[in-house]
Amino acid sequence: MNNYFESIFLIIISLLCFLYAMYFMQHNEKETADVPFAAANFFMGVWNLLRAINQMVPERYHLSISSVTYLVIEFSAYTLFWFSYRYSIPVEKQNKKVVFLPLIFPVATFIGLLYKKTALFAFTGRKALHLWDYLHASYGYILIGIAAVLFVMRCISSFQQNKKALIVLTTALIVFIIQNFVRYLNTIGYLRYLDGNINFFYDICVFLLVNLAFFAMYNDMNGTLISLSKETFFDRTDLPLFVFNTSDDFLIANEAARKLSFNNNNLKLCQYMKYSDIFPADEFRRLGVPQDNQEAQMFYLSNVSTGTMYLCTKFPVNRGCSAKMLGYCCTMFDLNSYNMLLKNMESSAYSDPLTGCLNSSSFFMNIRLEIKRMHNRSLLIVAGLDNLSEINSVLGHHAGDAYIAAAAQILHDMFPSSRVFRMESSTFSVLLSSSQLSAMPELFDSIRAACSKYSKNKSYPLVMSTGYAVIEDRNVDVNTYYETALGNMMLDRRGHALRV
Repeated sequence: MNNYFESIFLIIISLLCFLYAMYFMQHNEKETADVPFAAANFFMGVWNLLRAINQMVPERYHLSISSVTYLVIEFSAYTLFWFSYRYSIPVEKQNKKVVFLPLIFPVATFIGLLYKKTALFAFTGRKALHLWDYLHASYGYILIGIAAVLFVMRCISSFQQNKKALIVLTTALIVFIIQNFVRYLNTIGYLRYLDGNINFFYDICVFLLVNLAFFAMYNDMNGTLISLSKETFFDRTDLPLFVFNTSDDFLIANEAARKLSFNNNNLKLCQYMKYSDIFPADEFRRLGVPQDNQEAQMFYLSNVSTGTMYLCTKFPVNRGCSAKMLGYCCTMFDLNSYNMLLKNMESSAYSDPLTGCLNSSSFFMNIRLEIKRMHNRSLLIVAGLDNLSEINSVLGHHAGDAYIAAAAQILHDMFPSSRVFRMESSTFSVLLSSSQLSAMPELFDSIRAACSKYSKNKSYPLVMSTGYAVIEDRNVDVNTYYETALGNMMLDRRGHALRV
């Protein structure tokens, strides 16, 4: 390949590098290798562009171009190492010091070129090399050698992921390193018989490396999927969340999902596990047959061993505005927790927050079951405060609430084995066995005594009226008996008023 055609080929490689760099800079996501890959392409493009320019300009410019090329080579080696480190090492294990420490040498070279100018390097082969030449070569080969080792480690650790493209890329990088080293030996005066072919094969290897690296990164969207899922879903839910790619390979999970997985079957989550390994068919049964796409994104999973049922939802994850699906997030909602929530809601709906008694809605819903539990006749007692309106008007509603709560507590103490219902503002009801019918006068006297005890040192006394009805026919409407007991209570209240 003569200098003209080689220069055109190098310019084509440079343009491809710049194009790939711009593409990944525009589509980069957090905690991915996109930015390091773009930087590696940029410096590879500058390097090859300088090689092309060096062949087309007069010889008097070669020294200046070579000095810049030395610096670009070091940054190119560094960015290749940076890319391989970010691409091959898990994010949680990466160390910023490891990333930025190698930058010391290119910075030192830049400072040396500013002060020493071109005297820092010998630049041409056949000349005696300076110490900095050897340091420069050692720095470059050490970094790209480490990059090759990291890629090999990535091939071994994630052999099932993007393996063909990654293996080809790693092979191309190793061939590039060997070709580069052979070319370096030829430049400094060794292997002179390779002068005719070494540059041709080297340029072909660079072309392949640049394009294979792009296609390997373009087809490996797992890092982008993880980044988008973290940004979109992780901070918006406390539910267990799993992230899978389009091949149903597990990528990442939030802390709630890891705890759920461990508690279910003592399974330790590992990246690139299959969906079927995390949710095996013999452990998790999928309930319901999806009829359309909407139902396919929402289904039920039942844990066979624990009996726990989960509502699962799948959210597709696309790359930006692109319609290309990268994978999906799967959330799991424990329906047992949902049932507990409903029970708490039901409890709140049928209980009185002031007194802790069940309310009138609960009374009319459950009184028939209560009556059926009592094989003989039943007694329905109704009790209420006589002077609540007066207390509210003089002392305020806060004091009135205190009197209501005190009345409820007295009834709880009088009938510890029975449920007390708050029917209206200050009216309560209790269901008792008819065996206590003969003890009604004593019970009512005990209630009045407890009220008197509470009223000591109070501005207004606590006065309660009581009445009862005997439930003999279970088929009669409960309201009839309630109205009878309420009427008897009103008679007792009139008796209190006459005595006063």
